[in-house]
Amino acid sequence: MMLPVEVNTREGELIFQSNAITDGVYKITLDEFRLLNLAISKISRHDKPEKRIRITTKEFVEVFNIKDKNVKNRLSAIADGLLGKTIDTYSFDQDSGKKTKRRRLWLSEVEYDIEGEENVFLEIVFSTEISDLLFQLKDNFTLFALRAISAFTSPHSFRIYAWLCKYRNMYNYRKGELITTDTISVYDFKVMLGLEKSYEEYKFLKQKVIERSINEINASTDISVVLNEYKASRKVIAISFSFVREDHPTLQSIKPKRRRLPARPRVKSGSNAEVEWAKKCIEIILEYENALKLYDKEARLPLPDLEKLVGYYELCGEDKKISERNCELKERKSKRK
Repeated sequence: MMLPVEVNTREGELIFQSNAITDGVYKITLDEFRLLNLAISKISRHDKPEKRIRITTKEFVEVFNIKDKNVKNRLSAIADGLLGKTIDTYSFDQDSGKKTKRRRLWLSEVEYDIEGEENVFLEIVFSTEISDLLFQLKDNFTLFALRAISAFTSPHSFRIYAWLCKYRNMYNYRKGELITTDTISVYDFKVMLGLEKSYEEYKFLKQKVIERSINEINASTDISVVLNEYKASRKVIAISFSFVREDHPTLQSIKPKRRRLPARPRVKSGSNAEVEWAKKCIEIILEYENALKLYDKEARLPLPDLEKLVGYYELCGEDKKISERNCELKERKSKRK
C-alpha cells in the first residue's frame, strides 16, 4: 500500500524515476551519476519524452561543489561515457510468466557547446527506451531531492539512497516511524550495484561500500539508516536497511546541519582579512563536526567539508592542524579505493 505523496516543488529540485530504475542493474561513475541526476531533476511531470535537457558547467559545479578549472572538458567526457552505458531492468513476460531482463541505453543524443569557454552547456536526450521510466510517471516511482545527494562522493551512495527512498511511502514496510526495506541477498545486492565480480569477502563489501555509503547518507540526507545482517553458519548471506525519515516533524530539528559558510571577501590573497575569513569558516565547520559527534559518535565530516577545512588551515598557516587533517583525509580516501 502506498502512502499519498505531495509534490509542490520547482523544476530542478526533485528526482522522479521509475522503481524499475531504482531496482535496475547498472554501473556508472560518480560523475555520471551526478550528470544523470541533475538531468532527471529537470524533467517536469508533464514533459514529453523527447525533451532536450540543457546542463551548464556553472550549475554542475555549483550543485555538486566541484573545483575543476577544466570543467568544460570534464562535462563533455562524462556525457561521452554515458552515451554507451546501459541499464538492465527486470519484469515478467505476460505470455510465459517467465522473468525477463531488458537492456536499455541511457542516452540517445548529446549536443555540445564547442565555442564557449565560460558557462558552457551541453544538451542531452534520453533514449526512447528509457523515457517511459522517467517521463509522465503516475505510480511505482521513487522520489528524492537533488540537494540530498549533492554531497555524495561515492556512486554507491546514490544507488543505496535511491533504493531506500523507494520504501519511504510504502505503508507495509513501516512500523511506527521506522521503515525497513526488503531483505536482499548479498549476491543480489552486489549485482544491483554492478559489483558482482568484486568484494568476494563480505567484510570488504561492508567496509568499503556499505558503511561508507551509510556514513554519507546519515551525514548529508534527510534520513538516518542502519544496516541489518542475516547469517547462516556464521556467514552473512543477506542484508536489509532500517531508517527513519528526518523530515518528520519530531525529528526535523535533531540532525545537525552545517551553517552556510561566508563568501570569500574581495581582498588580497594572504591579507589579514582573508585569514579572518578563513578562521570564521573553520569555526563553522568545527561546530558542525562537534554537533555531528553528539548526534552520532560514529559520524564524520563529509569529505568536501574536510577538504575545505584543510584549505582554511593552510590560509591560516596552522601546520599541525594541516598535517592532522591531511592524514585523516588520506586515510578516508584510501578506504574508498
